[in-house]
Amino acid sequence: MIVTTIDVENPSVTQEFGGEQIPILSNLLDYRLTPYPSDFGIAGEGYDLTVNGQSPSIDSITGAYSTMYIKSNSELSFDYVTNVPGVFADWTLSSGNNDSVTGWDGAVIDAGEISHTQQTAPEIPTLGSFCVANTSSNTGCRIGAEWILTLYLHDDEGHTRITYIRLVTDDTLADEFRPLASASIISNPATSEFIALDGTKTVAGTDWPIYRVRLTETGDISLSFSAENSSDPDAPEGETGIELFEWKVFFDYPWDSQSPTLEGHEFQIPASATDEWTYTFRNLTSNPDGTLENEIRVELIVYDKAGKQSEKHRMYFIVVGEDFGDEPPLVQFTAPRPTDSQREDLVVVTGNLISGAENGDVKIEVALDPAVLDYSTSQKITQKQIGKFNLSEMNSDGDTFSLTLDISDVYQVETGVASTIYIRITEGDGSRYVISETIDISLVPRGGDSGGGGSADVGLSTTIMAGIGAAILLILVVVVTLVVRGRSRDTVESDTVEQFGGVETMDPVEAYVQQMVASGYDEQQARAYAEQYYASYYEQQRQGGA
Repeated sequence: MIVTTIDVENPSVTQEFGGEQIPILSNLLDYRLTPYPSDFGIAGEGYDLTVNGQSPSIDSITGAYSTMYIKSNSELSFDYVTNVPGVFADWTLSSGNNDSVTGWDGAVIDAGEISHTQQTAPEIPTLGSFCVANTSSNTGCRIGAEWILTLYLHDDEGHTRITYIRLVTDDTLADEFRPLASASIISNPATSEFIALDGTKTVAGTDWPIYRVRLTETGDISLSFSAENSSDPDAPEGETGIELFEWKVFFDYPWDSQSPTLEGHEFQIPASATDEWTYTFRNLTSNPDGTLENEIRVELIVYDKAGKQSEKHRMYFIVVGEDFGDEPPLVQFTAPRPTDSQREDLVVVTGNLISGAENGDVKIEVALDPAVLDYSTSQKITQKQIGKFNLSEMNSDGDTFSLTLDISDVYQVETGVASTIYIRITEGDGSRYVISETIDISLVPRGGDSGGGGSADVGLSTTIMAGIGAAILLILVVVVTLVVRGRSRDTVESDTVEQFGGVETMDPVEAYVQQMVASGYDEQQARAYAEQYYASYYEQQRQGGA
């Protein structure tokens, strides 16, 4: 500032009082000093400078506006707010660090130079573009360029208020917006079956997810979270702009705790280290029947490089026991039935999965040898190729299955055979449920000339036919003898019947069955043969002798 004096009585400097051409003396004598308007106070009290419609913060120590970081090549609007009428504004730009910058018109101004513009009304803001060209910058503008923006407010009486703000281009620290927090559970095949979405919880108009988590067999479960989708809208392209992740856990205590705590656990992780975080759940927060529950709240807050923090991102967790809600697979087998007699080379095991396949990963295996169920995958493939093993995988509730096994080599010629189909039902990887079942089957004897193939119409073997003939002949002899004796000796009829154990009144088919059983045959098989072969033969004989 240069201060000097002027001799207002010198005619070469000013005219006498009343002169109009050089009226310096007249103006001085005519001026009447008036007080400042009462509302025209200092910045922040009597008026405010605004940038893009917002008043910058004021440094509590200096009383001036705090340094404002702006993005390079920013387009900003400047204005003022005051209740004092008749106020006009003048704005100036100058270098803040002795480096060349740009003025209101975009022209370069060197250190010590000033660029000026005038604003006549607050309704029309003053606009400015801030970019000092720099070809080495990604934005084409120099990072770290500084301007001093000065506002002069004055009225017609000469009352003036002056304030300023330092503007610095810094794409990292420039911060118009709060960062945005976003968290998700990292998918993990080892824990995916233990966690399920169980609705939402509305807080302040936002729906947050609720997860139901089952503890593993170790009595706990560790879940990993990712905050990789958190971001700062102010960050330069290709960067997230996040400086720090802050995770908090509240209400992690047992459902029956006598001294629940409201204090949370806090975990801070620098963004330079990782955007992931792992937490281990151990406390059951639901009683066994699920009628009493408390929710563990997990929060994420992120901080950007300007120190601004985000709103809270929330997730809720209900922790239950290992067996909660996971019913074992329930399978209904429809064939073969225990009463079926097998005559074919192949037996087909059919059924359907009724319930318990919550994840659609139930496997059903069948084999003729229980040891096969413990074979390796390659060994099972071999057994499947020869018909001794079969399986159905990835079954869900309501699915049906049909599994075929080769039993052609199980049959015997002379006698029937009882065999067993061994079944294993596995949910997932087997850590939850492995269920073993069996189905007993009966294979009918095969004739020596059948050559395999075993259909339902295959005839009996020569030995069996001989046995049938002998039995029929024996029964006929007994019956004829009794009839003859009955005709000649009526008086001893009842004694005769008693002597032969009631054979006279015994059904011939039943007599044949008893004879076969006495010969070592299974009663069910003997009865089937009697009904199929002997009954028709006996009926023909009875009608022929009538």
